[in-house]
Amino acid sequence: MRVWGFAMDGLVSAWESRQDDARLTGPTSAETREEPERTVSASGVPDWIGLAALGFVALGVMLRLVRYLLNFPLWCDETMLAANLLDRSYLELLQPLDYRQVCPVLFLFIELTAVKLLGFSEFSLRLFPFACGVASVFVFWHVARRLLRGEALVCALAVFAVSNWPLRYAGEVKPYASDLFIALVFLAFAIEWWLRPERTRWLWALVGFAPLAIATSFPAIFAAGGVGIGLLVPVWRARRRGVWVPYVAFNACVGLTFVALLRFYQTAPQDHAYFHHDWAPAFPPLNHIGSFAAWFLSMNTGFMFAYPDGGQSGASSLTFLCFVIAVVSLARRRMGTVLALGLTPFALCLAAAALHRYPYGMSARTMQFVAPTICLFAGLGIAALIGKFRAARVRHRVLAGLLAALAVMALGRMSYDLLYPYKSAEDERHRGFARWFWPELARSAELTCPKVDFGLEFRPQHWNTDATDTYLCYQKIYSPRHASGAPPRLDRVSDARPLRVVFYNEVPDKIPAFQSWLAEMSRTFDLRKIEPYPISVLAPKQRITWGSLYIVYEFVPKPGQTERKIAALPGTPPRR
Repeated sequence: MRVWGFAMDGLVSAWESRQDDARLTGPTSAETREEPERTVSASGVPDWIGLAALGFVALGVMLRLVRYLLNFPLWCDETMLAANLLDRSYLELLQPLDYRQVCPVLFLFIELTAVKLLGFSEFSLRLFPFACGVASVFVFWHVARRLLRGEALVCALAVFAVSNWPLRYAGEVKPYASDLFIALVFLAFAIEWWLRPERTRWLWALVGFAPLAIATSFPAIFAAGGVGIGLLVPVWRARRRGVWVPYVAFNACVGLTFVALLRFYQTAPQDHAYFHHDWAPAFPPLNHIGSFAAWFLSMNTGFMFAYPDGGQSGASSLTFLCFVIAVVSLARRRMGTVLALGLTPFALCLAAAALHRYPYGMSARTMQFVAPTICLFAGLGIAALIGKFRAARVRHRVLAGLLAALAVMALGRMSYDLLYPYKSAEDERHRGFARWFWPELARSAELTCPKVDFGLEFRPQHWNTDATDTYLCYQKIYSPRHASGAPPRLDRVSDARPLRVVFYNEVPDKIPAFQSWLAEMSRTFDLRKIEPYPISVLAPKQRITWGSLYIVYEFVPKPGQTERKIAALPGTPPRR
C-alpha cells in the first residue's frame, strides 16, 4: 500500500479543506459523501518541485513557440488540406474536399478566416493549431493542479510539456492540436463542476461549448461522451433539478450536433475504400479473443502511448505500465469519477473502431483527444514508482534526475529542429525551389498556370493526385501575382516580355487535348522554347532522381499580331 499510496499521501487533508468550504455553501450530504478523496497529492515535497512544475509550463510554451517560428515547410498531409482553402468559399467547404480529405467544418472555417485576414502562408495556416497548442499547456496545468499534487503534478506536467506529438501537431495545418485542446476543455469543465457541485455554471458551460467543440473536432464526440457518462453518477446523486437540466441539455446538444454534422462528412466511394484499407490495422479483430488481446496490447504500447516518447512494436510499454499503475491506484482510492472521465473516451473510441468508424491507437495523431488522460495518469504512475524508494532524499534525487532527463530530451529535440527545420529534406527542397522559381521566372515574363489562371485541365484526374496540392499551395504563397490574387496581364505580353505557361508533373505533349490546345494557340503565338525544371530528391538508395517536374512553355506574339488571348479547350469558354 505504501507504493500505491505515496503519490496521494496529502489527499485527505486537501479534500477536507475543500469539503469544509463546500459545506458553507450548503451541498447535500450525498454530494459530500460521494467520494472522500478528490485530489492526488504527495506530502513532504520540497519547494523546488513547485518551481520545476512552473518551469515545465514555461518550457512547453517555449518549445511550441520555437517550432512555430521555425516555419517548417508544409508537408503532404498539410498541403492536401490547405489546397482546399485556395479558392473555396465557406459554403463550398461544406462539400466533399479534394485530395481525400475529411475535416471538421468549423476547423475549416477558422482556417479560411485566418487565410482571408492574414493571407495564405505557412504562418496563417498554422496559427490556429499553434494557439490551441499553447492554450493546451495552460489548460493542462490547470486540470493537473485540480487532480494532482507534488511529484505526481510535476511528472504529469513534464511529460505533457515535452512530448513530441502535442508539440509537433501544434505546428501543423491539421485539426489534431484542436482535438487535444477541446478534450482538455471538456475535462476541465467537468472537473470544476465535480469539485464544486453547487456551481452549475460549469455544466452550462459544457452546454455552450459542446456544439462548437463537435463542429471543430471529430473525436470531440468521444470526449463529450466521456463527460456525459463520467458525470452520470455524481449528477444522479445530486438529485437537484438545477443539475439535471443542464446535464440533460448537454447530452442533447452533443447528440443533435453530431447528427446534424454527419451529412457534411461524406466521402467519395473510392476514398471510402482507401480509408478502410489504410486504417485496417486500427480496427480490432473480433473473430478470436486471443487475436483481440494481442491487437489491444499492441495498440496500447505503440504510438498512442508515446508520451513523452515511444513508438510501435512495444516501444511505449513503460508509459502504458505507468498508466495501468495509475488506474489501479485510483480504483483502490475509489476515485470512480476520475476513472470514468479518463477511460470512457478510450472505450467509446474502441467501440467505434469495432464498427470501422474511427481508428483506435494505430497513430498518435488520431488519438490526441486521449493525450491529456495518458499524461495525467502517466505522471501519477511515475510518482507511484518513485514512491518505491523509502527515503525522501533518494526519491527526490530520482525525481530530479528524471525531470532533468526530460528537459534535456526536449532541448535536444529543439536543437535538432533548429539545425534541420523541416520534416524531410524533400519538403525543404520543394519549398526552396518554389521560393526561387515563381519570383524569378515572373521577373521578365507573364508567368501563368493553365489551371489556376485559365481553368485548363488537360487531365482532370491529375489535379487530385501527383502532389499537385504542394504545387498549388506554394504557387499561392511564393508567386507574387497569385499571392495578391491579381489576374494575368496578357496585354503586356511581347517579345521582350513573353508568356510563360507552367505545367506541373505532367508531360503535356503526350496528351491529345493539349495538342489541340497548342494548335489553337499557334494562331496567335509562336512557341519560342520549352524548358524543364526537375526538382531532384534523394531516393531511398541514396541516388539523386527528380521528384517533381515543372515544364515551362514560353510563347511570344506572332509578328504583327495584336490579339492577346489564351485558347480554350474544346467545349469550354476562354478565360481572359
